[in-house]
Amino acid sequence: MIKVDKKTTYWTKKRCLVLYSLIFILCCSSVLAYVYKIDYECQEEDCIEGQEINWSIHFENKGELPLMITSIELVDGFNKSVLANLEYVYDPFNSEKNDYLRVVTGKTKTAHIIAKIPKPNLENELIYVPCFTNIIDSTDAKDIGTHLYKHCFTKNESITIFECTRDNHCGAKYECKSNKCERIRCGYCQMITDHECKDYECCSNEVCGEREGCINHKCIALDCSPKERIFNHSCVELECKKDEYIENQTCLPLSCENGEYPVNHRCIQLNCSYDENVVNSTCTKLNCDGSEYAVNHTCKKLSCKYNETASNHACIGLNCGLFQKTSNHRCIIDRQFISKFSIELFIAVVVVLVLVLDIKKYESKQENKKEEFKKEKDISNKKKPKK
Repeated sequence: MIKVDKKTTYWTKKRCLVLYSLIFILCCSSVLAYVYKIDYECQEEDCIEGQEINWSIHFENKGELPLMITSIELVDGFNKSVLANLEYVYDPFNSEKNDYLRVVTGKTKTAHIIAKIPKPNLENELIYVPCFTNIIDSTDAKDIGTHLYKHCFTKNESITIFECTRDNHCGAKYECKSNKCERIRCGYCQMITDHECKDYECCSNEVCGEREGCINHKCIALDCSPKERIFNHSCVELECKKDEYIENQTCLPLSCENGEYPVNHRCIQLNCSYDENVVNSTCTKLNCDGSEYAVNHTCKKLSCKYNETASNHACIGLNCGLFQKTSNHRCIIDRQFISKFSIELFIAVVVVLVLVLDIKKYESKQENKKEEFKKEKDISNKKKPKK
């Protein structure tokens, strides 16, 4: 087993650290041997917040070694946030990712960054500083191109930025005042058009035509359904009577036939009972008198027998008395019968009287005969001798 002297190891590490520091200082001196200049171009003459800006960063190599830049950042001068950047795809350990900006000695190259113009950070000024990341060459063959050095310059760059210089730089509901976008305040029945207040065509139905309505601040012709009508600039449902129908958004009276009646705005065939008749499109009870009966929606005369009479719409038998007879479906005094009956009764009475007289006469004769017989018997008894 090899024994390692701790003291020797410490001094070895220290010498290596000093050596790396010297190499870094030498490399930095070569890295910083260049000058840069930043130009920019805005979409318009004035730089407007939110529009695009094209930064042009010019590098002039005044050193002895090639200048190799892998990253460019433009950093906010106050909060150090990155405003815009350009990153090259560079990986020293991957041959497929070795893209960078190379500027040889004595030459100049330009990089471009296109970005959105940020808000100013000092009134109307944007204060920023550039930061560049460089590849540092190493004296050791195995470390060539593996060291990166980022340096942020302290010299402030600035751009004058306005929020707006005219109305179209602002939102639809804003206008540009003193290079600031301010919200537009319109009056009643006004709208914002092209960053100014303009009157609506309408804000209520009253200003529109009779058959128009104010819809979304425009007078538009009303398109009512066939069952609606226009009332007070609106479509309202028609409320027609049962004996009316709708035509051209109007209630019109139905023309029902005599045997029909109106239901739900149309004519329906009536289905009246046999003892009803149609009067004013309504089933009405027939008013037949006692000698009539209802049949097929009309009153007809009863055809009763000679000994029947009409009563309460029906034929009923006559109940005539002894001295009555049927005549024209009614009971009348039968004078002929009475006369005949009277004569027959008189004759019967006379016969009875004659019979009674005869009987009386007969009885009287019999009594007389009994008296005579009795007398004769008494005489006979008197003539017989006593024993």
